[in-house]
Amino acid sequence: MGYKVEDGLDELIKYLNDYKLNAREDMRRADEHGFTRTVIFEVYGYTYTIIWFCNLSTIILGDYKKDIENDIRLPQFSFTQINFDCCHPIYSNGNSNLEFFDETEKAFYGRKPVSPLRIPIEK
Repeated sequence: MGYKVEDGLDELIKYLNDYKLNAREDMRRADEHGFTRTVIFEVYGYTYTIIWFCNLSTIILGDYKKDIENDIRLPQFSFTQINFDCCHPIYSNGNSNLEFFDETEKAFYGRKPVSPLRIPIEK
């Protein structure tokens, strides 16, 4: 199946950890009640940050908290779904990757993106 942002924050962490990504809430960004919308995980030594909302989430290529303190702007990609794909040809250790994409009617500039963001992983 896959993950949809409306499945919730806990399901997002569970889905990523099904692929051994050590996903966890980033408590450095927690509010006064201990709630955070930020999830971090690493793949091949690179840190990724997800800022979760139930209608559209954003994956940031880098450690958002660490880099924002240094005033660095990081690449971002909005998504509504994540799928595991073992068929798309990529040049890494195997053919497995996670695809982050937006299938909403109101995607970027009113059209669907041509290609999702793919992150190579080991399965």
